[in-house]
Amino acid sequence: MTSEAVVSSALLLIADHVADPALTALWISETLAISPEDLDAAFSAHRPLSCDMSILNHRLSRLFERITADPHTTLEQQVIACGLASLEAADHHFSACFGIDLHAFHAVSLRAADDRQFRRSHPQRRSLIINE
Repeated sequence: MTSEAVVSSALLLIADHVADPALTALWISETLAISPEDLDAAFSAHRPLSCDMSILNHRLSRLFERITADPHTTLEQQVIACGLASLEAADHHFSACFGIDLHAFHAVSLRAADDRQFRRSHPQRRSLIINE
């Protein structure tokens, strides 16, 4: 298997198993029947991130999407659904990745969803638009 094929296969495994907390680079290398060193070499050759960082990045991106799509679900449930170890760890990594505190992002997403719902259900939607 070429190193490009290794990376492609690994990325498919990451996408398919992102919610599984057991998903690690070691698990991927075992599943692909290659050594962890070969997996690392393939990622080094074709990706800006290591396999472990790609897993974390995918989980954080999924968390971002889930919170945006359904902010009424608790953060704990969202974090677990994305395969992240804990709310505290997720908050740390989310802040580092996106530059915003996870709780603040959740609050803003919740407010935006509530605002959208308010506008949808308002009997005079057009009156809510400010025209200057």
